[in-house]
Amino acid sequence: MKVGLFLAVVEERDEDWSVGPPLGLGYLSSYIKTYGQGFETVIRRDLRELIAEKPDLVGISCSTYSYNVAIRAAQQITEELGVPCILGGTQITAMPERLHSIFPVAVLSEGEETFLELCQLYQARHGFDPTDLAKVPGILFHGEEGIVTTPPRGAIEDLDRIPPPDRQEFGDQWGPIKKHAHIMTSRGCPYKCTFCSTVRHWGQTHRFFSPAYVVNEIKGLVRDWGAEHIIIFDDLFIGKKVRLDEIRAELHRQDLLDAVHFTVSARANQIKESNIESLRDLRITNLTMGFESAAPRVLDFLGKNAVKPETLQTCVDLCQQVGISVAPSFIIGSPCETREDL
Repeated sequence: MKVGLFLAVVEERDEDWSVGPPLGLGYLSSYIKTYGQGFETVIRRDLRELIAEKPDLVGISCSTYSYNVAIRAAQQITEELGVPCILGGTQITAMPERLHSIFPVAVLSEGEETFLELCQLYQARHGFDPTDLAKVPGILFHGEEGIVTTPPRGAIEDLDRIPPPDRQEFGDQWGPIKKHAHIMTSRGCPYKCTFCSTVRHWGQTHRFFSPAYVVNEIKGLVRDWGAEHIIIFDDLFIGKKVRLDEIRAELHRQDLLDAVHFTVSARANQIKESNIESLRDLRITNLTMGFESAAPRVLDFLGKNAVKPETLQTCVDLCQQVGISVAPSFIIGSPCETREDL
């Protein structure tokens, strides 16, 4: 059975916003190939190219800003191919009551095990029956009396069971992997910022791929794709210094430390004198982080209680001392924010 996978984005902003491959779709592809039988997958950035592949089933992922795009894509796929589209991603997990009728079923939160089960169900039944769907944890579907939510599925505790994303299916559709390699080394975050979908999507957990898994994935990117710069897509990569030291030691052991450098995400309150040199030694050259605001009242409203304006300045100063560039992001228009705060 051929499974199509598509990331819905606003077409006019695709080039600006989709700067890296959709790792979530890559994980789905590698997972169902590894643990399912009789599946082939196709990931296409262009919807017309995906339709031309004539998949038997399509998974569509989207965030809030592109939900209408996902609906239109599903309508087009259904009209032209007559196959069902399964919805997934942060939007439907955050707002399950908004499930559009064009999607017979949607996956909530972490998707690999749930999506595989749905693919196997469709492979066996050639359709989705409400009686069968009611037995699948972690989904939404349309029942006789409205949207049905099944009991949640537990998180995958051993992340090393998940194969790395299916980069063969990405190809160079999102640019050369040599220049734009992306990985994830963990899922979730221990913080609870009020504006962030992470806790809602991944649950109240912060789980890690093992250092050996991470380094093997990096090794594959360097060896097979010629990667020179890797962007680590974790919400919080630098949370555990011991883990960072283990990753650095393994990169050094495999003679990879000087072959690649990294951009990672962090929180300003985690950048300290005690770990800044470790970050530099790990060949982290760029840090992205949410500064959000320099107004204490706004920071508190956003749930960033451990961050103060002076924390942000200290972070910048420490990074400058060791040659790490900082790319902060800001939130404008918080409900409590005044023009003076801004």
